[in-house]
Amino acid sequence: MQALTSESREEILECLDMLSKTHAGTNYMHESFNPSMPEEYSRPWFAWANTLFAELLDRLMEEDFWR
Repeated sequence: MQALTSESREEILECLDMLSKTHAGTNYMHESFNPSMPEEYSRPWFAWANTLFAELLDRLMEEDFWR
């Protein structure tokens, strides 16, 4: 949600970095996780979080964020 509502490129990149480091090798977002051990998470599939992540990526692509 932070990246979806941010207007700061730096903040969005920081959020993407954090998300990329905390999916625990599953390539899915999790409801919650242990920050010290991201492989410890609350449930293996959480559609709401994955949908928001997909929305973020779609929005960034539409806005040509990667240029």
